[in-house]
Amino acid sequence: MHTRPAFSALMLAVAGAYGQTQPPIQLVTTSGALRGGAPGTVIEGAANGGSLTVTALAFSHWPGTTGTPPKFPGVMVYDVVSQPFLSPILSGQEEALLPGVLSQALAKPGPEVIAVVFEDGSSWGDAKWVQHMKQERAYLLKELTICLQGLQQAQQSERGGASRTAVAAQLQSAANNSRAAAVDGSDLKCVRMAWDGVLLNMRNAYAREGSLGVLLKNQVDTVTTLLVRVRSYGNVQ
Repeated sequence: MHTRPAFSALMLAVAGAYGQTQPPIQLVTTSGALRGGAPGTVIEGAANGGSLTVTALAFSHWPGTTGTPPKFPGVMVYDVVSQPFLSPILSGQEEALLPGVLSQALAKPGPEVIAVVFEDGSSWGDAKWVQHMKQERAYLLKELTICLQGLQQAQQSERGGASRTAVAAQLQSAANNSRAAAVDGSDLKCVRMAWDGVLLNMRNAYAREGSLGVLLKNQVDTVTTLLVRVRSYGNVQ
């Protein structure tokens, strides 16, 4: 959690949810310089002035241009579900927006918030981006569930005497099936989020000693924790 007493910044307001006269979320920005010294704006964070916890936020570098999700230059998404290292933006609190990634100089001043998703599942803003963020959460829930099932099947194979090579091939096949079944680019992104860490850990396991059963259990525990987070913050079942 980041607090900034006496923070000198431009506070860019967003129209409120539920008819609030005060904006529920604000971008915190400072003046900066682009390459070559041209003036620009640096997005430092987001401050929640509303009464509801914010769990996802889409914002644009170029005001008035929201584009079409999921791929549009200049639109960034802060989502505690698909980016588990992030924290919800609580009422009255401020969070940095991916320091080193999204805190960057902008070609034009005046970045704006496009859409917000709150902890209770309600939302504000551009309907396309709200739907995109919620759909991506549903995809992630689906792919993590499939990944967990694959790991549990791998555990059964290991208990039946399967080698590391056989178990690794079994998991790779399950991941490949998920990739082939992905319905669009957002779903494919969630396939990678669910499976890449699992497959990387299996490859790294060849370089170290240790029980395959323990490795699989650790992977099951990790994916289970992510599933709990998605269900907790994502308002998806």
